[in-house]
Amino acid sequence: MDENLAKMGGEKSSRPLAAMRSFQAPNLIILSRAEHPPIPGLAAEVEPETLPENADLSGKGTKRELRGMSVKSALNIAKVLSSIDWDKNGTCIHASLTYWKTWPRPDELAKTKSALVRDLGRHFACGIWRLEYQKRMVPHFHCLLWLGACREFECAEEYEARCKASLDWLVSWWKKFSENDSEFAIKITSGDQVRGTWYLAMHAAKREQAPSFAVGRWWGYINRKVLLGAQDMHETGVVDERERVWWARLYRRATGCKTRKNCGFSWFLPNASQWKASAWIRDHIEAEKQKRWRPEDPF
Repeated sequence: MDENLAKMGGEKSSRPLAAMRSFQAPNLIILSRAEHPPIPGLAAEVEPETLPENADLSGKGTKRELRGMSVKSALNIAKVLSSIDWDKNGTCIHASLTYWKTWPRPDELAKTKSALVRDLGRHFACGIWRLEYQKRMVPHFHCLLWLGACREFECAEEYEARCKASLDWLVSWWKKFSENDSEFAIKITSGDQVRGTWYLAMHAAKREQAPSFAVGRWWGYINRKVLLGAQDMHETGVVDERERVWWARLYRRATGCKTRKNCGFSWFLPNASQWKASAWIRDHIEAEKQKRWRPEDPF
């Protein structure tokens, strides 16, 4: 499988690639006052937010025109990618899909994205797509695609053959779909959590290259139910008020960000750091109760 990926797209050293490799894919810890975890798929039905009594309903508003994918959308992608089991749906690949001489007009983008999701959904178990624009104002897609888990009746050789057939179909399909038969039309690499989170959520440099016209959705699911069915939350529970205070303090110390009173926050931390911070908080609260010793700050 790795040999097939290596043949289809070699990696060249570059600043974005070096930054991506130095980026450590995080897990997700969320502290929220919401009844359900604020992660797509885990919350059953989110009730609409109620407006405060003194809300301004004059219609003037303070929103600015949004250019490129919003920070909130990037955070939503990161939440999904950090809460799923990457091995549940088999091998994951990262595909960069590029147009050349012809590309969809702004009024054709909606149909193009629908066709892309439909075709990929028929040949892959699930995935996520992300739209970007190149410097020449041409749309460009990044896709994380899962090839499907190994079936019970398949041996290793049969699974490898099925994966290779899916990769071959993807290359021929995109060249026909985009009318781009050049060697740069599609690049396929292994889709690990670091690469996926970086390219789809953390790589903000492309935001400045976004066009001035509206493009609709900047990202979406491929077979949403299958993808969200792979979400794996290791532990959910309720923290008391003192634990919440110390989590917020550590968050401010480590990131330099602010937290709002009576509001939750999302913090991306590797598993080791999560356990370390959680143990430190428990020890510190216990020390506060007993007033005997004070553990060293983990950050």
